[in-house]
Amino acid sequence: MLTRPLGIGNFEDKIVQKGVQKILEAIYEPLFWNSSYGLRPKLGCHDALKELRRHLYSQSVRKVIDLDLSNYFRTIDHELLMEQLSSKIQDKRFLRYIRRMFKAGILSNGELTVSDEGGY
Repeated sequence: MLTRPLGIGNFEDKIVQKGVQKILEAIYEPLFWNSSYGLRPKLGCHDALKELRRHLYSQSVRKVIDLDLSNYFRTIDHELLMEQLSSKIQDKRFLRYIRRMFKAGILSNGELTVSDEGGY
């Protein structure tokens, strides 16, 4: 069974992370399609399932494709992500802080793991 290591930050880390989240949401939320439900404010998997059900019963549908993106965040290229962020964000200090968050690594069983891709 694959386990997901958790980075448990202190109270100050969580405050800063929430601030970063709010800034990124303000920039990127307007760009999402209405049919995108993953990790969005006030939307969740139950909303996605309700919309899928509504669509399937109101439209003629021949195929449904199921995608599993569970490994996506473990393999995302940090440099590519930084390029994408840089296209919308001009503040170099903010971008530098995000890069530092990527490089924070995971401490597990006394061993620090840092990766150039993905979160763990």
